[in-house]
Amino acid sequence: MELLSLGDEQCEVTRNGYESKELVYLVHIYCQGRSWIVKRSYEDFRVLDKHLHLCIYDRRFSQLPELPRLDSLTDQSESVSQMLLAYLSRLSAIADNKINCGPALTWMEVDNKGNHLLVHEESSINVPAIAAAHVIKRYIAQASDELSFEVGDIVSVIDMPPKEDTTWWRGKHGFQVGFFPSECVELINDKVPQSMTNSVPKPASPCSGLQPASWSLFPPYLEMESVIQDSAWVADPLNHYSLSS
Repeated sequence: MELLSLGDEQCEVTRNGYESKELVYLVHIYCQGRSWIVKRSYEDFRVLDKHLHLCIYDRRFSQLPELPRLDSLTDQSESVSQMLLAYLSRLSAIADNKINCGPALTWMEVDNKGNHLLVHEESSINVPAIAAAHVIKRYIAQASDELSFEVGDIVSVIDMPPKEDTTWWRGKHGFQVGFFPSECVELINDKVPQSMTNSVPKPASPCSGLQPASWSLFPPYLEMESVIQDSAWVADPLNHYSLSS
């Protein structure tokens, strides 16, 4: 896999409810004889760097520089492009077939077999749930592709890989889709869990065991994050109670 040329263009984005123009970089991905273009912002590059060094590389080996915050750079145009070109050049030199970090593969639009992943931005929220779970430990998202939730919330689980592969599941919370630690939730069985019958749930400490050294490799979840509202999505997990009572 190689990440080749880098171009840029202005693109309208919405952040925190406000529309603004943001510089978007065009990255040419080459993998197994095929090539395609992905559009990524500078902040997207910072997210990629974070996942690469949580999932795969030690920075001493990768020798990839940690990308600074954009607002800390004095020149936000040509120097940024040069920095990203150098970053991609080094990443191309060390990237191999062992990259199995789901968010990193999604960033590059590559599946776990090296094929181009055709991303449908409106697909994630419409993936049917395979289980419902209630939250037993509070978790705050550490990345843009993760979910945040509080004790007592209901999560629809859409991907639940074997524990020996990873402890991270993927699910829907409201109209958000993302990853979360499986130890922070409990699957809902035929009976309503006792912890859900309490009128005031006991506070729980934030989910532990999330130090970088203990993170499992992300499996190749290959859906781009998409937060959209669609009335035709999976049925409300709360209906589970009425159907099973």
